Amino acid sequence: MNFEALVPPNIKETVISWIEEDLPLLDVGGYVVGDKEETGHLLCKSSCTMAGRPWAEAVYEYFNLKVEWKHSDGDVIICTAVGIKNREGWNGEIAGTRKTTPGLRAVEKYSLIVGGGSTHRNDLSQMVMLKDNHIWSCGDITKAVTKAKSAAGFSMKVEVECQSIEEAWTAAAAGAEVVMLDNFDPKDIGNAALKVKEKFPNVVVEASGGITQDTMHLFMDSHVDVISRGNLTQGYPCIDFSLKIQR
Repeated sequence: MNFEALVPPNIKETVISWIEEDLPLLDVGGYVVGDKEETGHLLCKSSCTMAGRPWAEAVYEYFNLKVEWKHSDGDVIICTAVGIKNREGWNGEIAGTRKTTPGLRAVEKYSLIVGGGSTHRNDLSQMVMLKDNHIWSCGDITKAVTKAKSAAGFSMKVEVECQSIEEAWTAAAAGAEVVMLDNFDPKDIGNAALKVKEKFPNVVVEASGGITQDTMHLFMDSHVDVISRGNLTQGYPCIDFSLKIQR
């Protein structure tokens, strides 16, 4: 069956509005990368490839993953996460990520705060996050942080996504106020955070990547300041909406 006609005529404008709600007034991350052309590969969550498919069908698949979100699920996840923090007696912060359901950013961020969590970045204007693609494009961590700091000034923090203790040291030495220890094994996170704090006691250490409700307590080390999880603002199940339509 061809469901392309189900997509409303103004869907493109709607999707653009979702993107615009996250756009910064000044794009420091874009400034770090510059205007040279780069090549990237998009990995989809389904077995289908986006290449060569009609635009409307691609949008429809996006809706398959996003449209069945329920706020109650998100509230339960947030409150459970905060409950684990209290049970463990951990003094750090449980944070969502910048990722939210399109069009529902304000609602989901509000739910996160009410549930006892922290918002991390509300949008791209709040704090500069330098990820691996920024680093690769700019050349190295020191260059990327230095360039970001030159545009961010004194009032905006810079965070760097780090894959090793050495990268975290480099980022902190360059002036990053926050280092993210990304996809670290829980058995290594405490020692890694300690080594960062020993050299840079004022740097905020964040643990992120692959952290679930069941494993979160393993990351609650005294040297970890923040634990972030994307599903705190994406508390919806991935329901196959197409099956419902076909019935």
